Amino acid sequence: GFRGCRLAMVYPEIYEMQARAVFLAAAAYRKESGKSVLPEIMIPFVIAGAELQQIRARVEAVAADVKHETGLDVPFQIGTMIELPRAALRAGDIAAHAQFFSFGTNDLTQSTLGLSRDDAGKFLNTYVEKGVFEKDPFVSMDLDGVGELVGELGPAALGQERECPARQAEGADETGRRGNRHQTRHGTGCGAQHRGLALEQPFRHHPGGRRH
Repeated sequence: GFRGCRLAMVYPEIYEMQARAVFLAAAAYRKESGKSVLPEIMIPFVIAGAELQQIRARVEAVAADVKHETGLDVPFQIGTMIELPRAALRAGDIAAHAQFFSFGTNDLTQSTLGLSRDDAGKFLNTYVEKGVFEKDPFVSMDLDGVGELVGELGPAALGQERECPARQAEGADETGRRGNRHQTRHGTGCGAQHRGLALEQPFRHHPGGRRH
């Protein structure tokens, strides 16, 4: 749908406003406390490297404006959540413009299996009972489908197997939900924790983003 970074491509001022608020807050904290913070900004629903490249350029321009206004250089990192099949398949292209990855297994499960959490409960128990799935894929990852997209050795594996150009994202992890508990697992060989402020519609839950 019309959400995530697609909104930023059409209405870039929304993400620029949110990024500016993050950088101004970081600058104010540094001025008041003398301590630095490292904002980590996550761009959601990316499907192509070009999307992240263009949005990252806008975020960097906002950071430069805040530096000019405040006289303070606010370091930050920018990354994305891999939550759509195309993004998983083209993770190497996206990694060229990302400093960290998260894999959103909730949306990735929905988009890969063509399911919606809104009504999947009406039939998934039957699928488990009849042996189509060993477990509810929203409770335990579908390793044969979603797991293959993520990479059976961890989120970093997929890009390595596909010989991603440029470089791997500096950090990667896998995120999802079981019930109402947010789950995080470190990516193999990366050791980077789930992190980042997701920029998106200001009226949704989460600072500028969706709740995963």
